Amino acid sequence: MTDTNGIPSHSICMVVEGGDANSIASTIAAKKTPGCGTYGNTSETIVDTYNVPHVIRFARPENVNVTVQITIHPLAGYTSLIGTSVINAVVSYINSLDIGQSVYLTRLFVPANLSNSADAATFEVTGIKIARDGGTPAASDVAIAFDEAALTTSTLVTITTA
Repeated sequence: MTDTNGIPSHSICMVVEGGDANSIASTIAAKKTPGCGTYGNTSETIVDTYNVPHVIRFARPENVNVTVQITIHPLAGYTSLIGTSVINAVVSYINSLDIGQSVYLTRLFVPANLSNSADAATFEVTGIKIARDGGTPAASDVAIAFDEAALTTSTLVTITTA
């Protein structure tokens, strides 16, 4: 029987970002209990001290591109450079999320508003929409699975003034 993440019973799944695949598999093999299976999209064969080969699997996170549309109402003093700062703050926030951490729409308002900056007085964020993998942006959260990582770039974040 598998769990809700698709991991077979009596198995473990390590999601590992970066690092040498053989070193990761060797560490998993050394630490897991006998009889426990491993699961993931990457596999390495590790030979134990008795010269018996064991296939060790683990997962590399799948990157999920997140598109963001921010609508702002510009106020006195607003410039396109401030808009670039807003975009960079949102990109930085999304890219700092941990593997498996969903992108919650309401949490994007904090970096978008540049709450620690004097520039925040030059605009009002009136709306944010987000989408995963090129979907249609909507005013809803983007769910990220346990083996996925949310990522974005400044080209995927746009600002509309209204």
